[in-house]
Formats: sequence, C-alpha cells, structure tokens
Amino acid sequence: MIYRKLGRSDLNVSVIAFGTSQLRMLPERDSIDTLIHGFNAGVNIVHTAPDYEGSDKLVASAIKEIGNKNDIIICTQAYDIQGNSKKRVFHFERLFEESCKNFDKNCIDIFGIACIDDREAFGENVWSKDGMVEFLLRKKEEGRIKAIFCSTHGDWHYQKKIIESNVFDAIMIAYNPLGFHLLTHCSTKEHSFENISQSKSIIFPLIKQKDIGLMIMKPLAGGLLCNAKAFPNRNSYLNKIKKPS
Repeated sequence: MIYRKLGRSDLNVSVIAFGTSQLRMLPERDSIDTLIHGFNAGVNIVHTAPDYEGSDKLVASAIKEIGNKNDIIICTQAYDIQGNSKKRVFHFERLFEESCKNFDKNCIDIFGIACIDDREAFGENVWSKDGMVEFLLRKKEEGRIKAIFCSTHGDWHYQKKIIESNVFDAIMIAYNPLGFHLLTHCSTKEHSFENISQSKSIIFPLIKQKDIGLMIMKPLAGGLLCNAKAFPNRNSYLNKIKKPS
C-alpha cells in the first residue's frame, strides 16, 4: 500500500480508501468482513456519514473487531437544518458529538461539511456567525478535529471558490476514468454539477498549488464501472445514458 500526506494535515493516508454510502445494501456480516479485509490489506482511511443509513455503525463494528481504533483514520461529515441560515448549527454540532461517541473518540481525524453546495442551497448556516465553518475551526483549535474537509458536486467555479476560502485541509470531489457519473445526468438550469474533465484540468492543479488534500468520490462512477452487489446491474443504466459532450 502507498501512503501520502493529506494536504496540510499531519495525516498519512492510504491512496485507496473506503467509501461507505452503499455499504448498508450488503448483509451486515459481509459489510464488516469487507472492511476488515481492506484494513488488513493496508487501507487506513474510511469515509462515512450519519445519513448513510447505518454505515457508520458498520464501520465502528469493523474497527472494534480489528482491535486498534487508532490505526484507522475516520473521515465523516455532518449537515444542519434547512433554512437555518443565520442561527447556531445545533444539529451539525450534535452530529459531530454523535460521531465521537459512535467511534469512541474525543477527536475525529477528518470532519467536515457534507456536500457544501447543497448546504448553501438549502439555506443552512455555512459561513455566518455560529455556522459550520466557525464550529469546525473552533473544534480544530481545541484539538477535537485533526483536519477539516468538505465534499461538493458544484461546478469548477464553485470548487475554486471553496478551495480559495483557505478553510479546508482537504476537499472531496468526483472523478473517474469514465468521465461522468449518474448524478451529472440530472443537471438543471438551477444547479450545474461538476464537469470531471474540468476538475482534472483546472481544479487538480489548484489543489496542488494550495497544498489541499484531494479525496476522490465516484471513482467507479456510482457503480457504472463495476459489477458490485451493492448496485443494480450497470447495463440497464448504460443503455439509457449518453456521455456528455
């Protein structure tokens, strides 16, 4: 396994990580065994979330079984209440504390904002006083978060804005050899999702320049590039969609 320093953090992470959004679609024992097999092979970072329908509990169980919770780097995230654009983000704060309890840690390795463009679109308090960013920076200063990240499906203009905010130690964006994934075929005039080729040509160099950690989601295009038990048969999708120009 190859390990690399994650951006400006002090974390050395495996170049292959676990994403767990579909983990709950497998039998519980299969899910835990898959995680343990990966951990034993050298994977030391796993991304999960409180809204992945129990995947965080499966991750916690797998880590407990391997016996050393400090060997595995936890990357998890939170969100707040829609329309709470100017008030304190109590729900976001509560999800942070629940993550600490679930993984039996006072300090979460990597914690951040789930799909930050959605948080803004839903009128949640990201940047204002008592908002998510303020909370994350405070917890990092207190030593309860080692690194701050966010995920986004926004276009390259939005990704650039996030990177240049100088808040985040790492950012999670979509990329895969196929050049698209299922979500990008649902773009509307109101919401333009990322263009993967633009991410590679514009955003990747900027991330390197700013020394921000790059975490890739949708590496298998949401299941289009694999025959996985957690996904419907890919051919039914590939027959319906066309690669964007």
